[in-house]
Amino acid sequence: MSDLIPKLGTRIKELRLARRMTQVELASAVGITQGTLSGIEHGRKGPSWDTFAKLATALNVQPATLLDFDGQRAEVGDHVEAMIARLPTDPTALQDRLRSLLRGLLEGE
Repeated sequence: MSDLIPKLGTRIKELRLARRMTQVELASAVGITQGTLSGIEHGRKGPSWDTFAKLATALNVQPATLLDFDGQRAEVGDHVEAMIARLPTDPTALQDRLRSLLRGLLEGE
């Protein structure tokens, strides 16, 4: 298993703590459970595209900032491919998911 997911979780936790937010507060702002956020922060699971975008918005950062580990952007090619593979195959559901993601990204700017 790559170390991207644990690094991402650590980065999310760092940003949350820098903003003096609790897991409950961030999870509520994102629309996930505290347990799900805990799993993400501890590297046990990666966020969905939608959750990733909502985390960036709730933390008031650009999405790329979540991937900025030690001043270097993570190499995410394989992980992006895995996330793309989890997108819906139904064209309407895919359009809805992409609209939601883009809406979340635009609201974060």
